[in-house]
Amino acid sequence: MENGVIEFDIGLGGGDDAIDIEPPNDDGEMPDGSPNDANSLGSGSGDTTFAQSYVPDGDLDLEPYEGMEFESEEAAKAFYNSYARRVGFSTRVSSSRRSRKDGAIIQRSFVCAKEGFRNLNEKRTKDREIKRPRTVTRVGCKASLSVKIQDSGKWVVSGFVKEHNHELVPPDQVHCLRSHRQISGPAKTLIDTLQAAGMGPRRIMSVLIKEYGGISKVGFTEVDCRNYMRNNRQRSMEGDIQLLLDYLKQKQAENPSFFYAVQGTRISTRVMFSGLIPRPELITVILEILLHSTPLTGQTAMSGRSPVSITTEHDTVIRSAIMQVFPNTRHRFCKWHIFKQCQEKLSHVLLKHPHFEAAFHKCVNLSESTEEFESCWHSLAEKYDLRDHKWLQAIYADRRQWVPVYLHDTFFAEMSITQRSDSMNSYFDGYVNASTNLNQFFKLYEKALESRHEKEVKADFDTMNTSAVLKTPSPMEKQASDFYTRKIFIRFQEELVSTLTFMASKVEDDGEVTTYRVAKFGEDHKAYHVRFNVLEMRATCSCQMFEFSGLLCRHVLAVFRVTNVLTLPSHYILKRWTRKR
Repeated sequence: MENGVIEFDIGLGGGDDAIDIEPPNDDGEMPDGSPNDANSLGSGSGDTTFAQSYVPDGDLDLEPYEGMEFESEEAAKAFYNSYARRVGFSTRVSSSRRSRKDGAIIQRSFVCAKEGFRNLNEKRTKDREIKRPRTVTRVGCKASLSVKIQDSGKWVVSGFVKEHNHELVPPDQVHCLRSHRQISGPAKTLIDTLQAAGMGPRRIMSVLIKEYGGISKVGFTEVDCRNYMRNNRQRSMEGDIQLLLDYLKQKQAENPSFFYAVQGTRISTRVMFSGLIPRPELITVILEILLHSTPLTGQTAMSGRSPVSITTEHDTVIRSAIMQVFPNTRHRFCKWHIFKQCQEKLSHVLLKHPHFEAAFHKCVNLSESTEEFESCWHSLAEKYDLRDHKWLQAIYADRRQWVPVYLHDTFFAEMSITQRSDSMNSYFDGYVNASTNLNQFFKLYEKALESRHEKEVKADFDTMNTSAVLKTPSPMEKQASDFYTRKIFIRFQEELVSTLTFMASKVEDDGEVTTYRVAKFGEDHKAYHVRFNVLEMRATCSCQMFEFSGLLCRHVLAVFRVTNVLTLPSHYILKRWTRKR
């Protein structure tokens, strides 16, 4: 990287051959979302006084009965759960019995989800405060269905308790009960497709509700959808990490200068940066910044060198990491990102005062001295009553890392302070989005690289096989057209042509260095000062454009014109901007 610029989810029955193996699953049931918990009859001690029994209504032909047979245990479970959905309660598996001979399950009990009482684990809660205690869902309900296997291999109902000691859930709320909240195969397929397209759970649920004709027909809630999507991401991440490591190994085998590092099994913080190639387009580089590493980690990734400058989004964590890894690097916050935050943080001001945004941009972008910026900033804060606005105070405290007037003394390679995020966003347009996983990202990343490379090839072709249109008879313009890439030449040409409207007058001469006052015709109040050492052919301007971009400004070029400097001194032609690299 030349010049170091970086842009950067109850057993019933049973014979002598049976023994109890699996105890009831007492505390594994999550809240059902039933609105009746407040009227629970149980105290949690295990003693219950039945004030009332609730018997399900419905077609008796569809109810379980003793002696009823099923082909399998799963068929019995599915039938009881279907029955529970019709009458309004949730079910869960309770206990089982296994054979002494071979350990096979020979009896299974299914119960109402409100069976039993919550088992408070004193050891688990003794030493810590429970900040968000779960609502009570178990009230000692006795409703249940028990089945046992016959010699024929079929399962028969050996016990059925119909009565409940709590109110049943009405049909329009049944879909909230846990055992009835199941995501079907087709629904999973649709969720997967919409998730891959970048949609979130709320929007996906809206699509499903419309597709199925109502929330009760979807069969699960937004929370279930969110959890399913999170689990998808977690499963995907596990596979993606290995695919990522394989990809990095392959890239290193293909290119020995390709660098990557893995420290133990810890997932470390990664920041996306972009590094400049010898033209003002961007090529992305993934640079790992470890928050708990030493500066040597970053130095290794940069072949032992620290970059001169880094541009990132406005983030205190990133700033902390860069300070540790690259303590001598000038770190700049992306102004585009800060302006985007401004629209959110100051939305009330923008709605009330339509002219505020223009005044804010002018203050930040057009101030030509730190004193002018600070005076303008305080005037805005006073005028719009924003003196105590915490976000504004925070970004003002960080002004030396994003306001242009504080940054002109550091080389950022011609990029405007807004260019980084704009270019990075457009760089990946049509390739990746917020839901792109690691495996997909690197495949699409390579496609983006191929697309950008093709554009670079075309730019090189245009530079080498076409001639620039000159606008002046100046030898300096002809020289620049021969050396610079086409885009850089056009930028330089703008500065050179602009000198025709600038006047340069000598104001001081100490023998070695002469100071010139340079101002545009008709704007004498807005002047720049250029110090020129004619013996060394070196000039510096108060605008600091060359220090910031690597291109000479119109003010220095105006001084060259009046002092008969007809060609660019070689030390002002940076190799990174030339066609011969």
